[in-house]
Amino acid sequence: MDPVTAKARLRQAALCAFGEKGFGVPVREIADRAGVSAGLIAFHFGSKEGLREAVEDYVFERFWEVVHVAGDDPATNEQARRSALVEAFRQNPEVVAFFRRVFSDDSERSRAFIRRLVDIELAQLSQQSRDGALRDLPDETMVAFVITAMHVGLMTMAPAVEEAFGASFFAPEVLDRWFAAQWDLLTNGLYGGSRTKGRDD
Repeated sequence: MDPVTAKARLRQAALCAFGEKGFGVPVREIADRAGVSAGLIAFHFGSKEGLREAVEDYVFERFWEVVHVAGDDPATNEQARRSALVEAFRQNPEVVAFFRRVFSDDSERSRAFIRRLVDIELAQLSQQSRDGALRDLPDETMVAFVITAMHVGLMTMAPAVEEAFGASFFAPEVLDRWFAAQWDLLTNGLYGGSRTKGRDD
């Protein structure tokens, strides 16, 4: 087997196995999924931790480039991001499963992964602030945590979302409603601007 192909197959098998069974899945099971010898994990990645690191890097390289769709107008940019994310989620359900595992795993490694997501969001917020696209934020770091949770946190609730809407989490109508609600919250808020009066007013 081509070593490059074996390495890629191991990484993909680990991504799927981690998402389905958690980070305690045995290396032999990962190797079996990839159809290669378990010894190739040590050869290509050094250890199981090295393999997980490679999976994390792969997720960022292949997935987060979708998040940062360039655009001059914030609304147009967000619409492009939304469309790209919907398609990315639809095509890569194993990535969603991996995110769910990370967010439910209380370990140093998972916390570092989440902070890496937050740092990317924080960098984007800082750039948008410098460009004049945002109002002044009193606490950019906490806002970055909140937006990161909005972007990927709903993945941890996928089964409940599917039950509530009677459709797959990856169904176009579900993903579209998710990102539409998110964009509305980011641009209009809940309590600012005009308010609808109660029925008894």
